[in-house]
Amino acid sequence: MLLDVMMPLMNGFEVCRHIKSDPQTNGIIIILLTGMAENADKAHCKEVGANGYFPKPFAPVDLLKKVEEVLGFG
Repeated sequence: MLLDVMMPLMNGFEVCRHIKSDPQTNGIIIILLTGMAENADKAHCKEVGANGYFPKPFAPVDLLKKVEEVLGFG
């Protein structure tokens, strides 16, 4: 799942934490997309259980490489 951090109602960190805390959905692979590129933001991604982190802006080919890396194809 590609999940933006900045969303209305719930942010991506909250959605990721919710998905990863449920035994029925915790196996979903999540890459958080964010314009926040601070080390604390990267750490927060790990805290909520994200499998990957990708800063914006990005080139689509670079995102594809990240997806392949997280899925074990790269």
